[in-house]
Amino acid sequence: MQKNQVFFIGSLIFAIIVTIFALTNAGPVSVNLLIYEFKASQAIVIFISAMVGALIVVFLSLWKQIEFKKKIRSLQRRNEELLKNIDDLTNVQNSIIEEEVIAVPLK
Repeated sequence: MQKNQVFFIGSLIFAIIVTIFALTNAGPVSVNLLIYEFKASQAIVIFISAMVGALIVVFLSLWKQIEFKKKIRSLQRRNEELLKNIDDLTNVQNSIIEEEVIAVPLK
């Protein structure tokens, strides 16, 4: 099984556990957000909290992937530059060797 499949199955199991937990604790609850206060079902508060947490994880993961892709692109460019330098140095070395071979007098 691939890593993504294991992660997906684990996420589904966690979602089922959160759902069961939320539904068994569905009583009304008072929520205070700094100066704002409201009453809601505890199940809704649990679902919203889980969704906000999941969104934060997704955005942080996307941010990290974007940074990795930028790093990969810069490393690929650097690799191409170094390969070009190797080719240039090889050509220079070959031309020097050819000049030395030509300069060697025949006996």
